[in-house]
Amino acid sequence: MNKQTSRWGSKKWPQVIGTLLLTLAILYQLIQLIRIEILPLAKFVMQRNGANATERSALFFAGKGFSDFITFVNENVPLNGTVFIPRFEQNEIFGHEGIMEFFLFPRKVENCSPNIPVEECILNLRGPNKYILAVEGYPPRSAAVQVKEWVPFDGEQGIYIPPP
Repeated sequence: MNKQTSRWGSKKWPQVIGTLLLTLAILYQLIQLIRIEILPLAKFVMQRNGANATERSALFFAGKGFSDFITFVNENVPLNGTVFIPRFEQNEIFGHEGIMEFFLFPRKVENCSPNIPVEECILNLRGPNKYILAVEGYPPRSAAVQVKEWVPFDGEQGIYIPPP
């Protein structure tokens, strides 16, 4: 048998070694992908298996803090309540009507008209079914405490509810 055509001939070794190294590199990358990305994600998903659809959606959308706050709001606002949120310019997540309608459904979601100062709008939110979402400087505390009762969640976050 000719050395050049031999299966393990000296001219084939570079190809065999190259193929073997490439295979090992791909296998290493696959193991790293599973270990670093796939297993933690699978664990994360399985831990949330008992959560309802809204909680899971909120969790995947913006994280645990957002999910916990949405759960808190849903527990404190009746289904027929109206939640007033900040304007979009004040907060791009909590001020986005579409996002908040999705997570607070079937509650109504509204925000103050841009034609009215926020303080004036807040002072006009008297009534049994009107709730004010409190996030990062919204609403002005001085106006909100005059018409609603504060229920804290975490730091500045919470909700203003109608007084008993």
